[in-house]
Amino acid sequence: MPSLFEQKQDLAAQTQRTKELNAELEQALAQAQQVKEELEEALRLIGADPHIADGIQLAYEMGRLDVLSFILAGFGLFLGIVALFGFWLIRRESRTVAKESADSFMEEMPDRVKKYLEQITPDIVKDIASPLVKQSQEELERQNKENWSRIREYSKKTDTEALFNSISGKEK
Repeated sequence: MPSLFEQKQDLAAQTQRTKELNAELEQALAQAQQVKEELEEALRLIGADPHIADGIQLAYEMGRLDVLSFILAGFGLFLGIVALFGFWLIRRESRTVAKESADSFMEEMPDRVKKYLEQITPDIVKDIASPLVKQSQEELERQNKENWSRIREYSKKTDTEALFNSISGKEK
């Protein structure tokens, strides 16, 4: 903690600095007041009321509002023309890029379709043919069973007939 003497010296230095800043502030205020008075005098010379003066009123009173309006209108027209030109330029470039992209895509398309079909054809054939093959196998197995059962029946009949014929003495 600083001593009382040191605190007193700091306080004196701060007081001196505050006085210097106040003097500078008063000088700045005096200069601002002088500029204000000069501006009011200039406004009075051109016939403007210094209390309600703004940029548009000053331009109107000085006869420059029509020139300012003309310049702003010309600038707006220029911006409009530049915007249209930019739109047409970008439109032309985008159409060119789109056409080139579409042409290159269409050149690649047959190869892409061929590759895609080569990839999916086995799956499609398997998906379509698998049930048909299974159905055909089931049908063949059913017919095979029927044929074997007929053969068995026939063989039973023929064995019975052959036995009967051999017993009865009749031969075919």
